[in-house]
Amino acid sequence: MPQPVESSALFRFLSRDVVLSGRAIELRATVSEWLSYIPHTFPHYTRHTVAHSDSIVRVLSEMLFVDGEITSRVLPDLSSVEAYILIASAYLHDAGMVASDTEIATILSSPEWSRCDLAPNTGLNGLGDSGLKF
Repeated sequence: MPQPVESSALFRFLSRDVVLSGRAIELRATVSEWLSYIPHTFPHYTRHTVAHSDSIVRVLSEMLFVDGEITSRVLPDLSSVEAYILIASAYLHDAGMVASDTEIATILSSPEWSRCDLAPNTGLNGLGDSGLKF
């Protein structure tokens, strides 16, 4: 089982800025709920949950810090703001996949969708209830 993402080098580096570190943890908690709806809407996709975003943060950590040491940075001038932006990007990059049941119904009943050659082949005609209400 992977270590908690907060123990990754990128999160540890960011922890030196209490405000941005707190915002990153808050952002993760907020999008965790949103991202949990994606597998219901897109069951045929790979899992796009918060665990996927956590993995991205871990990969970024491996790329930016030598042996996980926050004092051994690949980018010596990396700032806390840049670290926050990288973390936020990891958690928000799939946000566009979150759709409410109303949005899904609107898309599936639209003339544009019915003209889409891909519609019958995507499996999206049988979308389930995402559970997300707007």
